[in-house]
Amino acid sequence: MALDLFLINIPVGIIGAIATLMLMPNYTMQTRRFDLSGFLLLAVGMAVLTLALDGSKGTGLSPLTIDGLVAVGVVALVLYLLHARNNNRALFSLKLFRTRTFSLGLAGSFAGRIGSGMLPFMTPVFLQIGLGFSPFHAGLMMIPMVLGSMGMKRIVVQVVNRFGYRRVLVATTLGLSLVTLLFMTTALLGWYYVLPFVLFLQGMVNSTRFSSMNTLTLKDLPDNLASSGNSLLSMIMQLSMSIGVTIAGLLLGLFGSQHVSVDSGTTQTVFMYTWLSMAFYHRPSGVHLCQSAERYASKCSYFAAKKERAMKFWRPGITGKLFLAIFATCIVLLISMHWAVRISFERGFIDYIKHGNEQRLQLLSDALGEQYAQHGNWRFLRNNDRFVFQILRSFEHDNSEDKPGPGMPPHGWRTQFWVVDQNNKVLVGPRAPIPPDGTRRPILVNGAEVGAVIASPVERLTRNTDINFDKQQRQTSWLIVALATLLAALATFLLARGLLAPVKRLVDGTHKLAAGDFTTRVTPTSEDELGKLAQDFNQLASTLEKNQQMRRDFMADISHELRTPLAVLRGELEAIQDGVRKFTPETVASLQAEVGTLTKLVDDLHQLSMSDEGALAYQKAPVDLIPLLEVAGGAFRERFASRGLKLQFSLPDSITVFGDRDRLMQLFNNLLENSLRYTDSGGSLQISAGQRDKTVRLTFADSAPGVSDDQLQKLFERFFLSHRRFPQPCQRRFRAGAGDLPEHC
Repeated sequence: MALDLFLINIPVGIIGAIATLMLMPNYTMQTRRFDLSGFLLLAVGMAVLTLALDGSKGTGLSPLTIDGLVAVGVVALVLYLLHARNNNRALFSLKLFRTRTFSLGLAGSFAGRIGSGMLPFMTPVFLQIGLGFSPFHAGLMMIPMVLGSMGMKRIVVQVVNRFGYRRVLVATTLGLSLVTLLFMTTALLGWYYVLPFVLFLQGMVNSTRFSSMNTLTLKDLPDNLASSGNSLLSMIMQLSMSIGVTIAGLLLGLFGSQHVSVDSGTTQTVFMYTWLSMAFYHRPSGVHLCQSAERYASKCSYFAAKKERAMKFWRPGITGKLFLAIFATCIVLLISMHWAVRISFERGFIDYIKHGNEQRLQLLSDALGEQYAQHGNWRFLRNNDRFVFQILRSFEHDNSEDKPGPGMPPHGWRTQFWVVDQNNKVLVGPRAPIPPDGTRRPILVNGAEVGAVIASPVERLTRNTDINFDKQQRQTSWLIVALATLLAALATFLLARGLLAPVKRLVDGTHKLAAGDFTTRVTPTSEDELGKLAQDFNQLASTLEKNQQMRRDFMADISHELRTPLAVLRGELEAIQDGVRKFTPETVASLQAEVGTLTKLVDDLHQLSMSDEGALAYQKAPVDLIPLLEVAGGAFRERFASRGLKLQFSLPDSITVFGDRDRLMQLFNNLLENSLRYTDSGGSLQISAGQRDKTVRLTFADSAPGVSDDQLQKLFERFFLSHRRFPQPCQRRFRAGAGDLPEHC
């Protein structure tokens, strides 16, 4: 068979050579000298490595020889790389890999064609061994695939220009996985009339994928490297397709725990899981190539202006990612459970069939014993195979009166029976030799063994009833898997939306918050981490809203504070300019006082900004607070007395802290100035101090009007202004503190 397949290529090759000479024009162009040394190095490296790999599978080569071959192959390839590094005549120039699209495309094409290379091998093998098709019919089934591939070549350029490389590659990669699953499903369900359409679609998808990969890989190569790049791509294509055939064979061997026979349930199960593995491989194989396509998608699509929206379409959000993760896990679990259940069922069913065959053998042995007792010898059985089959048919329960089901593909064999005499001479049975591991039941007459009945070992289903039952169970199990998949998709979708609904609300709220809408709030819907996150978000929004309001109030207060001395200065200067007032030392002193007020306000703002930036310098040292308080109080004593306010002290002899003397004095002056300005006439200010352990407590207690309890908590917040009990224009001018006390000490 293999020799016939080889010899049939000879006339086909001769016809192709003659057609080439007759039909193709003879173009001539300037050529470069053939890289013979590079060719020899590459050929030696590939040949000896291939021989070493074959030798590792048991061809009689010693381990030392295999190691030597591997070493020679590696050395030859390294020498070729050194040879091609700076050689413009190299068979495959290393300059090819400087083109990023070629490098990525070559890697993606290699990975993608491994999966595609499995299909031409697996499809006819599955049709013949898995479904029982003849080689002729299996070959006819490949015609739709070829037609689909040839037809798609006509329009693949328009498709790529219309949608872009990235979309086409992603769609065809996923489409090939789906078509692979569709082919397996329709075949196992017995819908053979649908297979030509599925194979036609498979040819279209595969052809589009190949053409897109090839053009993307070669599109950016310079003209002087195009031929070398095309040759390397062709070599990689053939190599990857060969690896694909090898992997397909390994998968069949991996899943084929029992001997593969024509159209048995076990064989179809082996092919089923091989097809599933191929389908799952097709998905990630094109990802690497799509990375390069992403960069150049805008160059090859009529919709370059919509690239950003297309990219968003192909990149799912967190909901889509969570859905895909959970759904993929469910699919893997469903398939694994189905695989385990099918293996358990088939093994149990085979054991059941074995037990049934043993019972039939015993019944056949008893029936033949009775016939032998009547005839006294085996002459009635010689050349009378039909007699044994009539006895066997009487034991069958195939329900022949039932309506026939859908047509089954041809079956390769049935359980074989042999009847032998006491000398182990075959009386009835096929010409094949009796298997040594067959089931044997002696034929006894009056306690003496006069012969035996032998059946071939049961490793698979043989009766139509059993095969139909197994097929029905397989179809039912796949329908259950399909329904479970739909339910899993629905449940996963609802679960993903439910879990991520609070996250979406937080995302929307964050966008509004970033846009400056500090009134945004998110309603917590649970007490878990997301609920706590929503509460923290609301607290953040509330804090930002309050800070914004305080800054507005602060800017209004600063504007008022600056407006007053500026208005006085402007009035004084206009009066001097108009001659209303004379320029006297008293006028200069008045102007100087207003300028000093402005300078103090500007200095305060400067100090505040430096404090916010962390650039405010402190000179901390041990400081006695009592002298500072006495000096500050002495400076304000006359001003307090002029307003009818009492300034009282209740201080210990000494309290030492580690702080900045000047900043502390500034703080005390601010507090005394606030009390002087905003305490009602006739009131008082009580200053006291105390120390407990390592804590110092200073108390400035002034009389009415004071602040409310809720405002008291905000007294040392920056920009906080009290509006309580102050008539205009004093309202909004009470500064309860700058909040700098923790920094001074």
